[in-house]
Amino acid sequence: MNDALLYLLVGAMIPCLAALVANRLGWIQISLPDGPETPRVARASTARLTCAIVAEERLDAALLFKSPVRLFATIANDSAVAARALRGQWKVITPDNPRNRPMPIRREVLGPGDEFLDSCLVNESEDWETNGIRFDAEIEFDYLTSGSEEPYRERVRYRYDQVSQKMVRLAAR
Repeated sequence: MNDALLYLLVGAMIPCLAALVANRLGWIQISLPDGPETPRVARASTARLTCAIVAEERLDAALLFKSPVRLFATIANDSAVAARALRGQWKVITPDNPRNRPMPIRREVLGPGDEFLDSCLVNESEDWETNGIRFDAEIEFDYLTSGSEEPYRERVRYRYDQVSQKMVRLAAR
């Protein structure tokens, strides 16, 4: 065999052998595809926020009566993309309460897996259950998501159900 051809083959094999040793040592990763390429699913590029309002009544052990109803409003980011400029309000609407004041919702960023949580008392009397109080809660907010300067708007209304003692989401109008 010709010396020049031998040097060429050895010179070509040295980098391949070095790459194989580096792969075995874990310094680099070399892999070949198993079969035909599978189509890749594009990741969602918009944030997806969900909201819920829950009514909770707790027993006050010191006074041995049920405490007033407390509402918890939650906005959660269920996507892999952050929501920005979360702005809005939520309020409790009762026919006999003139103080139906809105409570602000303000967050600069609501990252993936993050939550906004707020709470308020509905009625301060101990016997709210026997009074048959009827109340609604409404949550309304806007937010921006990546790649869009047009805000997304959400508006949800809940009504307290006396039978199940839970907040029930009303159909959108």
